[in-house]
Amino acid sequence: MNDFIATYLRDIIMLEKKVGTKTSYSILEPFYVNGRDIISIQNAGKKIANFIGLSNLTFIIANVKLKEGGNIELGYENEVYINISDSIVDFDEVVLATLAHEITHKYMQINNISFGTNIVQQNMNEILTDVTAVFLGLGKLMLNGYKLSKTNYQTNEITTLKSGYISLNQLAFVYRLVCSMRKIPYKYQKTNLSKTALHLFNSCNCYSKDYFNNEHHLEEIKNNILKDLSINATELQNIRNQINQVYHVMLTNIERKQKFINSLQCKLQNLKEKQTYDPCLRFLDSVNIKNWGIPTIKQTKKNIKESNKLKKKLLKIHNIEKILKEGE
Repeated sequence: MNDFIATYLRDIIMLEKKVGTKTSYSILEPFYVNGRDIISIQNAGKKIANFIGLSNLTFIIANVKLKEGGNIELGYENEVYINISDSIVDFDEVVLATLAHEITHKYMQINNISFGTNIVQQNMNEILTDVTAVFLGLGKLMLNGYKLSKTNYQTNEITTLKSGYISLNQLAFVYRLVCSMRKIPYKYQKTNLSKTALHLFNSCNCYSKDYFNNEHHLEEIKNNILKDLSINATELQNIRNQINQVYHVMLTNIERKQKFINSLQCKLQNLKEKQTYDPCLRFLDSVNIKNWGIPTIKQTKKNIKESNKLKKKLLKIHNIEKILKEGE
């Protein structure tokens, strides 16, 4: 699974648990707004707010100079102030996407949807805002206005504007996942999408079988997957148990052989240190060493052979362990 898929699945699951029961299953269709008419922008903001259930609030929207596309003042009054950058007024779809993003911020504040307040968490919250906007049914507005280009044919200059905080392909994936989750007909998912947005929509077809498949609504699909996982987990545990048993047997053998080695080294040291000038004692020592040494040499060779076998088994088990860890 791609990292971004796991992240957005986590986010959508969290949103469904928090606000799923009070979220409409419909999608707000793209509509006309005149980016140079503040009354038109005001009406657009009201339409978006009403759609996501914020009809009790009054959104006051101003057109100002901003580095970013827009911002919102998140207080706790019924009047909510939104600023729209004058740099996007020629891009009507971007105006709608920006309004959708900023008004979603207010929805998230009311419903306590946030990762936190530090710098990293604030960036995560901006990404979550895009996901939440799609979750609330504003996906078509977000896709159509995410990135637009316009050409000034008098100067031949191309102006490109991008709104939002996640990539276009990822936004399209989130949109299609939410639509599939809500059983929105495939044909209706595509209506009123721009040419660029439709291309992004179709680029996600590679994920259809695994993530947009209606079979996921069937309980038996989940049960079959869980059953397979349970069988595999049991088999893996059995392998682990067998490995532990082999380890135990080998460690016992190793400990026994270590005792033999320690005894052998101790006796060799004593024999080396033992010196005598008595010819008879030298003779007897030689006989004694031979009597003890020859069988010991045989036993040592046997231990070497067994130890090599143990070493090979340990290496084999190490490789199995390595494969098991990679599988995790």
